[in-house]
Amino acid sequence: MMGFGIMLLKAGFLGVAATYVSDEVTPVVIKAARHIGSEMAIATKGTQDASARMEKLKELKDKGLINELEYNNKRQDILMDL
Repeated sequence: MMGFGIMLLKAGFLGVAATYVSDEVTPVVIKAARHIGSEMAIATKGTQDASARMEKLKELKDKGLINELEYNNKRQDILMDL
């Protein structure tokens, strides 16, 4: 019977400890998830911006407004911004 009492005591303690840890950790996990989500949105936006910049750059080259060297240099700049 003594073993059963100790088991209940341990279970009760662990339950309280688990609740405490859960209450402390949950806000941190939620904050991290939100941060990751915002970073993903920024990365997606950056990719969309890069795509638009690449299209504009190709348009300038096709119209003869910039030469091949200027095109390649600027293309590398855009890729480095990703």
